[in-house]
Amino acid sequence: MDDTMTDVEHSAVSASDSDASAISISPTKITAPLKPSEYVHSELISISVGSEKKKYHVYRDLLTAKSLWFAARMKENWKREPNEVNLEHHESTAFDIVLNWMFGCDIDSEPSLLVNALLQKLGPAYKLASELLMYPLQNAIVDASLANQRNRIANPSFAAIVMLWDMDLSTTELFRMALRARIRCVMLWSSKMSLNKIPGIAEVYARPDLLKLVFQTTYEYNAAAWPRVFDAPRCTYHEHSDGESCDTEAR
Repeated sequence: MDDTMTDVEHSAVSASDSDASAISISPTKITAPLKPSEYVHSELISISVGSEKKKYHVYRDLLTAKSLWFAARMKENWKREPNEVNLEHHESTAFDIVLNWMFGCDIDSEPSLLVNALLQKLGPAYKLASELLMYPLQNAIVDASLANQRNRIANPSFAAIVMLWDMDLSTTELFRMALRARIRCVMLWSSKMSLNKIPGIAEVYARPDLLKLVFQTTYEYNAAAWPRVFDAPRCTYHEHSDGESCDTEAR
């Protein structure tokens, strides 16, 4: 591990020696780490993540600067409450991605992964970012997913669509982008393979509401023949708080 990674790891998470369950973050790829000096003087907030209750200790000012949810939660009356946040319904791997991004780690498009695999990896982090009201991170995940699809042969599989649907992300821009990309890919491949042979199609048929949406999106594609999803204007699949302009660079 290089010095830069070590600095980010120790500054992003500070676990007490007495807490055996506390863990530290090990960023995998860092392109422009954020210097933590402006955050290290604030108090540490204990965050318990997942059913295994992994412990993270994160600077309060970092949380409130990056998350509108934390900013609203930690108002002046915060000290009257236990200094702990419980995120038991989320995966620790998703929180790792969120925390790494808070400290300046880019969301890697991972060209070696097929888009379905990337969405399965980033989907839980997108859901957590959505609940924590971290729009720039949501948009960064969308951008990474789009970048993953450029200049490569797409994989006509519905596996990631089913996963995002089951995570209750069907109303998000990530799902809309992913579904459109899958439908376009399926339409391009439909002359070469039977629809019933497309991976994940059985799971789609098992979810009537999803099946209806797939057919509706297919109809829209045939009617409008929209261009490749990743050729759409940059902000097409982004989400923002009211009144904010599009800026995925904002952290």
